[in-house]
Amino acid sequence: MTASNRRLRLPSGAGMIGASATIVAPTLVSVGLGALTAIVTARELGPEGRGEISLVLAVVSISSVLLTLGINTSARLALVRPEHGVRVSAYLGASILLVAGEVVLVVLVLMVTPLIASFQFAVGVLFLGALYAALYHCAVLARGLLVTFGALFATSLFTAVGLTVTFSICLVLATTTTSGVTAYLLAFAVGLSVEVTGLVSFARRRRLLTMPSVDLRQWHVLIGLGLPALGVSASRSFVFRFDRYLVAVFLGLGPAGIYSVASTLSEALRIVPRALSEVVLHRIASGRSDHGAVARARVVLFIVIAPMLLGLAVFAPEVITVLVGPEYLPGVTPLRILLIGEVAVASFSVDLHHLAGMGHLARAGTLGIMVAAAVVMLDLLLIPLLGLPGAALASVGGYFTFGVVARLATRRAVRRADVATAD
Repeated sequence: MTASNRRLRLPSGAGMIGASATIVAPTLVSVGLGALTAIVTARELGPEGRGEISLVLAVVSISSVLLTLGINTSARLALVRPEHGVRVSAYLGASILLVAGEVVLVVLVLMVTPLIASFQFAVGVLFLGALYAALYHCAVLARGLLVTFGALFATSLFTAVGLTVTFSICLVLATTTTSGVTAYLLAFAVGLSVEVTGLVSFARRRRLLTMPSVDLRQWHVLIGLGLPALGVSASRSFVFRFDRYLVAVFLGLGPAGIYSVASTLSEALRIVPRALSEVVLHRIASGRSDHGAVARARVVLFIVIAPMLLGLAVFAPEVITVLVGPEYLPGVTPLRILLIGEVAVASFSVDLHHLAGMGHLARAGTLGIMVAAAVVMLDLLLIPLLGLPGAALASVGGYFTFGVVARLATRRAVRRADVATAD
């Protein structure tokens, strides 16, 4: 039995929860290590140094989403459904070209940003930003390939391994007194290189790798399905990351560093929604779970995350002081505001992946773009006016708008699917 034909033999309801559980452990490790790495860099570099790293990572993250053209998501439909006629070789060929485009875009943004802000990047930061961008994009596209064929646990595991390497190097750097931003960026790049190596090796063992090919027809199908999917991923990236970029541009690197700590602590609680969302997309797209299973899983999701959000909000000052120091206490108010929005994040994360799994990529993408545009406009208005709380308020406003719209769209799509099935 080939990798593309293997399937887990689980009932739809139990399979949804069970599959989520299989990737929670490595995902928990990844989220934890990501948060710990942010803490180390924040403590060792101070708000300005942390702000510089946060800005580079935000630029890479946003540009990577745009330059995938959505094919890492559309692959989950195009490569597993024979009617699309898309092979892995075409996916790999397109991926190579997109990695090159990602590097060019990141370098351009990092060169232009100082022209509109009050800071400058060292040459080493530009070079390592380009290297990190290439590795990051390779990892995103490799994860997309493995998840397409159901290797959710392996994908999460290799991400955790890469982050373990990054965190270990950062700990070593923290023992020196001369390590700066470039040294920590190099640590991020090394960790990603380990992850990419693991992902590629696993794909080769599963016989998923073939010679990349240039096939314009298959690329057209991938991108045709991917552009609507791009609306989902790009909107999430802008909603979650663009505020960090604008905080750096409007307020400076120091406030950007403080805001990045608040955002990181808030995002650390997204482990369960993220794991469930990946499973929802894969299971619904492949027809291995029903809509009722998703609804039941949503209830469990909110029961799990509610006390976590409340606890962090209550003890936010103590948590920030202990983890990164009192100079980051201005991040308490933004953190508490952002935690309110995590309820909406959990909701729309599941709903958007549910829509995408049903094949409604265009609808999910359109909704995402509309909300992302609204969030960016709120950021442009509130950050100069209210500072860090303004950035958090803009994000939360977008989160809840996104959540309501996505919930309504998903319920409508499920009703139509149920009617079609009954007929």
